[in-house]
Amino acid sequence: MRLKDGGPILAPSTPNYPLRHVYADDVVTAILKLIDTGIGKGQTYNISQDETVPLDEFLATLGGILGVEAQVVRVRRDTLEANGFLPDCSPFSERWMSELDNTRSKTEFGMTYTPLRDYLEKIVAFYAENPPPKPASYHRRRAELLLLEHSESLV
Repeated sequence: MRLKDGGPILAPSTPNYPLRHVYADDVVTAILKLIDTGIGKGQTYNISQDETVPLDEFLATLGGILGVEAQVVRVRRDTLEANGFLPDCSPFSERWMSELDNTRSKTEFGMTYTPLRDYLEKIVAFYAENPPPKPASYHRRRAELLLLEHSESLV
């Protein structure tokens, strides 16, 4: 919604955590593979996409799919936290973000992963046909934009 409303997306200036997500269909594939073959039973595997991207690249890719340009404005993390905007304004900037190595799942378990752009296109298409209600995380969007209007030095 933030990309589509045309306003900038507020994100912490530091740190810029790497993003390595997983597509739900790939998780289902992994579960079915375990059920069907038993390969990997009792083992631990990281299930994640192959690409690791910074937030700006992720948003640019998503914006390209939506036909909009992603405008990211970096703001000091403590400013965003003090205003209660995190994690809502930039949920992929939280400290829990991680970069899981999926090599073992590919070599031992035979997993292949849907490329980032491919699954983002599927997710965007789904939500275009099935619009969700406005999430609670979007209710303070106007306050986010007002912060930018009234602040001199945010970075």
